[in-house]
Amino acid sequence: MDEHQQRAFNSWAKFLNPQVLRQNLITASLFLAAFESLKSSVTNPIRDFFSNGFDENGFIVDPEYQAEVLDRHKSPLRASLLWLHDREIVDDADIATVDRIREHRNELAHQLMKYVAQSESEIDVELIGEISKLVTKIDRWWILEVEVPANSDYDGQEIDESEIISGNMFFLQMMMQVAAGDDSSDETYVAFMEAAAKRGFEPADRA
Repeated sequence: MDEHQQRAFNSWAKFLNPQVLRQNLITASLFLAAFESLKSSVTNPIRDFFSNGFDENGFIVDPEYQAEVLDRHKSPLRASLLWLHDREIVDDADIATVDRIREHRNELAHQLMKYVAQSESEIDVELIGEISKLVTKIDRWWILEVEVPANSDYDGQEIDESEIISGNMFFLQMMMQVAAGDDSSDETYVAFMEAAAKRGFEPADRA
């Protein structure tokens, strides 16, 4: 069997293995969802910071948002990263990592078959961990430096940074646990449903 035949065999074996195919599809979905969480953590808090309430069309964004943020780059994600960089919330290495993540995300979104059916192409699962690190870094900064000081309920309290968990952080944690087959995600679900039942909530029929 020559090299070309071996490569073709390996690719078919990868694609036709139900467990491998299922795991690759789950991992690809996780990566795409994780990237959306990263975009949300990078862009949404800045937009909200420059917003002046709502109207029937959504956020009322201060013109300063355009001048201070969006004018930095044609991509809102890149522009927001540069705004964060100026405030030393992220550094050059973080921005380079986001570039790698975005490039891989685009490949997954537009060339998914390559990653599920070609033996030489594998999803870079380590980048999912990098997404989690970036979301944690950015979200904790906003909570500690903006949300906590603006909330009088926290006056005089010492906040343990390691205990701060944002919605995006929890979302990523749960997805990674499920994808890895971590049983702790089952325990979280059971605890949630038990607490909901005590309040009179009933689960929707998903049969």
